[in-house]
Amino acid sequence: MYSQYLSDSKVKSFVDGTAVLNKMVLVEIALAKVQAKQGIIPKAASKEITKKLKHFAPLADDLAQGTLQNGIPTISLLSLAKNELSASTKDYLHWGATSQDIIDTATVLMINDVVKEFENRLLKIIKKLTSLAKKHEQTYMVARTRTQQAIPMSFGLKVHNWVQPLQRHLERCKEMKSRLLVVQLG
Repeated sequence: MYSQYLSDSKVKSFVDGTAVLNKMVLVEIALAKVQAKQGIIPKAASKEITKKLKHFAPLADDLAQGTLQNGIPTISLLSLAKNELSASTKDYLHWGATSQDIIDTATVLMINDVVKEFENRLLKIIKKLTSLAKKHEQTYMVARTRTQQAIPMSFGLKVHNWVQPLQRHLERCKEMKSRLLVVQLG
């Protein structure tokens, strides 16, 4: 009961098993594209990897045994993905990357989705509160200090004060992205 109360279905969809696998596939495709652009792998291999894996969506159940055996899903994922590719392209998938590179970068992509969602939510709340503050600029109320009446203030000012920490949180999200959202390739 409590876990459902504290859950967020939208955020959960960004970090569930399906999301992990989809992001890992996206990392493999991006790696192939960049490597082809740099002349590390043939462009034809990159095009095939992109085309064949673009809609590749393995099920977590298909990777479960291999994940339990290897401790990570990458090896099983690559095995299934290579079954989609021609013999001449298979060896270029995952070229020069480690399993941990793929998992770490996929995690960064999931974190990016979550951060974007939180930023969007903060922006919506800020917009609504700012509108409420403007609407009530001239609506006066009793202010309180330590449970006692204080000098009257406008409700708009009170709401404006609620907006300030949210704007700081939004700024922190923007500041942390350059440090947090980093590709791993080691």
